[in-house]
Amino acid sequence: MPKSNAEWDEVARELRRISRILAMIAIKDEESQRKQIMLLSEMGFLPSEIATMVGTTPITVSVALQKIRRETRQKPSSGKKATAKL
Repeated sequence: MPKSNAEWDEVARELRRISRILAMIAIKDEESQRKQIMLLSEMGFLPSEIATMVGTTPITVSVALQKIRRETRQKPSSGKKATAKL
């Protein structure tokens, strides 16, 4: 078990690296960049992190997420969970 702050920092960095690897595996078969962005956002990644992973800019990611959220809110409620069209 880590005993110092430096050891805990190293554990946190390693966990973050592992989470990025798992995220890349999760999105590798998604052809749509928009769907990749949505999935990574749902996994808790920040727009700057998502941009690095999908090869775009943080602004592009933020705009895509705004559009996805807007479309999700505009969908009529039919008792089912609303999802954005991807």
